[in-house]
Amino acid sequence: MFRNSLIFIALTFSLNAYAACRTEISCFKPKITWTYKGSQFVTVCHNYPSNSWQYRACRREAQGYFQERCKDLKKKLKTAHSEQRAALTKSKDLFCSHFRP
Repeated sequence: MFRNSLIFIALTFSLNAYAACRTEISCFKPKITWTYKGSQFVTVCHNYPSNSWQYRACRREAQGYFQERCKDLKKKLKTAHSEQRAALTKSKDLFCSHFRP
């Protein structure tokens, strides 16, 4: 009885895992890369071809990442000591810039 239950649970788990990742698109987690000059992004997701679905997915993911990073840096800046303030301000200006995918 116990053995049959374990087999059923294992089979159910594997089928659910398979259903969630049947296609490459549904399981794709992009590696977000960027270059910047001063306080402006020059390129974002340059590690993917610019006309590919991976590039578009990476840019969408990057927008969310940059928004979260901006929120975190604003929060840190409120409690930062004077020696950290300049570096945090520079990072905040970069990540809070208007990046649109």
